[in-house]
Amino acid sequence: KSGRESENISCKLLDSVFHCVKLCGSELSLPVMLPGVMCNGQPQHEVSLYEHICTHLCALVAYLPHHHFHTLERILLQNVLSWDLHCSLLASDTWCFMDRWGGSDLLATHTHLLADILMDLPSAARDTIPYLALSSLLNRLVRLLEKDQ
Repeated sequence: KSGRESENISCKLLDSVFHCVKLCGSELSLPVMLPGVMCNGQPQHEVSLYEHICTHLCALVAYLPHHHFHTLERILLQNVLSWDLHCSLLASDTWCFMDRWGGSDLLATHTHLLADILMDLPSAARDTIPYLALSSLLNRLVRLLEKDQ
């Protein structure tokens, strides 16, 4: 497949994951437990539905070719700024994984980019869920920065 086709498939897959999360708000709030990561054919422990989804989404991110990162970043930012709490949290958790996985340069770049986006938001947006989610993500990323960054 061409790079463009492959990117469209990745975009649709990522969008579908977040769409399904929006539809599963009740299920994500219940104590639904699933087998966790397998080791020697046995689950390590049970995990919540949210942790199960997040783990598999992060695994997908780890295997995405670098030319898909622009699409990934766009979709994650859309969902961090979403009014849906579960989507926002999943996007934030995935973003933190992506930056830890991608290294200190990616982390620094994203931290500066998100700080600029946060500063550009109008003051009227400062009491909204999207603003608080972005602020929280930025706080999490700043804690991961090395001292010289």
